[in-house]
Order: sequence, then C-alpha cells, then structure tokens
Amino acid sequence: MGRYREVAALLRFLQLEPESDDLRSRLIVQKVVYIAQSCFGIDLGYKFKWYSRGPYSRALGREFGKVVKSLKEGLEVTEVAPSVVHLQDFLRELWRVAGRVDKSEALEIAASLIMLCRDIYPPVKDPVSELMRRKSFLKRDVVESIWGVVKRFGCCSQEGAC
Repeated sequence: MGRYREVAALLRFLQLEPESDDLRSRLIVQKVVYIAQSCFGIDLGYKFKWYSRGPYSRALGREFGKVVKSLKEGLEVTEVAPSVVHLQDFLRELWRVAGRVDKSEALEIAASLIMLCRDIYPPVKDPVSELMRRKSFLKRDVVESIWGVVKRFGCCSQEGAC
C-alpha cells in the first residue's frame, strides 16, 4: 500500500497541489509519483502498470481523495531529500522543453517514455518510436524534446534505448 501523506508532502513541495478531483489533476499526481519512484528512487510504495495514458497505479487512484484531504489539512513540509530537489529540477526542465504542451500531457509523455525504457518486457529498443506507435496523436518533435530531458536526467536504465 502506498503512503499518501508522503505523496501529499511531495506535491506540496513541488507546488503541484491538485485543484480539484478531475482527470487532469489525477494524471498529474499519477505521473509525478511514477517519475519520482522510477527515476529518482523516491519510494512511495505504489506499483504501476501500463494503461492507455501511460503508467497508472490503481492503489494511488483509490487514495487520491486522501492525498487531497491531507493537503487541505495544512500539511507542512519540513525536510526535503536531495532526490526530491533533483525531481524538481527535472520538472522545471520538462516544463521549459515542453513549452506549448500542457503540464499533464508533458508528464504523461515523460512517464510513458520512462516506463517504455525501464519497465516493459520485452525491452523496447526505441521508446520514442514505440510511444508514437501507441499514441499517434502526439507531436513527434515534442516527444523527442521530452525524451532528451529523460535521457539527460538518467531516467532510462535500458542500455539500447539510451
């Protein structure tokens, strides 16, 4: 089971607090937690599988309301691990590179690329092409720009894909 209070603290520090219980807010939380765990080693206790919008945790989906409630109760962040600061740097670079793309879409692309190069079997040789095959509506130049960020931050552990 996940640790929703830690998720709430992470979101507060990153200034990504959900505004409402809508799909966009849920996507942002799902993707940030996946990236935090898979790329930056921040263990929040959630397991993820591939769904149509990329990495998704059913347990985190069920606990979304608890995350929001913790934030509304005035949760304070007093201590931050270096890996969380590194995640914050990643997100800043992601927003800069993604530019014209909504934050939730940029996170969906980044998390999907990371999952394709780390957690899919059989291994994917070209995560960008595979993501374009699965989600042909995406703009290739945006996906390639985000892939550059994923690689620069060392989020891809698969030798052939990086």
